[in-house]
Amino acid sequence: MNRKYWKRRAGQYNNLDWVKNQKGINLLIKCCDFEKTHSVLDAGCGTGIIAQKISSKAGSVSAIDNSLDMLNQAVNFMPNIFYSCYDMSKLGKFCSNSFERVICRMSLHHLTKNALKRAMKGFYRLLKPQGKIIIEEGIPTHPKLGNFYKSIFSLKEKRLFFDKENLARLLTDNNFKIINTQSYISKIGLFNWLNNGELLHFKIDKIISLFVNSPPEIKNYYNLKIKNNEIYIDAKQIILVGQK
Repeated sequence: MNRKYWKRRAGQYNNLDWVKNQKGINLLIKCCDFEKTHSVLDAGCGTGIIAQKISSKAGSVSAIDNSLDMLNQAVNFMPNIFYSCYDMSKLGKFCSNSFERVICRMSLHHLTKNALKRAMKGFYRLLKPQGKIIIEEGIPTHPKLGNFYKSIFSLKEKRLFFDKENLARLLTDNNFKIINTQSYISKIGLFNWLNNGELLHFKIDKIISLFVNSPPEIKNYYNLKIKNNEIYIDAKQIILVGQK
């Protein structure tokens, strides 16, 4: 994603229902298993939602994002959060064995394949022995939704696609031991998601049409409901914890 895209999107980002979903945030924090002395890297921190939530549970939080406009939306009330505009695939400024935890919440899918490889190697280097990486990403709600899921997101943005299996391989291929896997379902509104996603109107209309006119089986997998001028679907998030 280029800088202009994130500049336009930054002001709308915190309007997204999933960004502030308390159920997901609570589960992510539980998976992190923080101690008060921990140094944490929040990689791809966006507007700082997670950094702010975890700052009271850890010793320090280094929150990095590649978009200065996203960081400008962050509100830092805590003295132990340190924001910086930094590419997570180029982590040379950080010393090896610097962090007990690395968090990547809904950020890895924005990388290219090569950048993802560099980032994962960097995360491993930065973590202390026994340190943990916590990855959260969206995956299809049902295995049979793979092609439909990709068609929707291909219209929305250029991105990587994940499922449980390739996320697990991403960790094990980079020498992490998977010690925990959790998932949850949240209800999201399509108009909330799309209207706050910096999309052209014809793309929004196309995605809405794909959902509304999808076969009954697809609608059932998404638990699609129309209520109060909004179209609600189930969205699945998975959290994996890898240990160095």
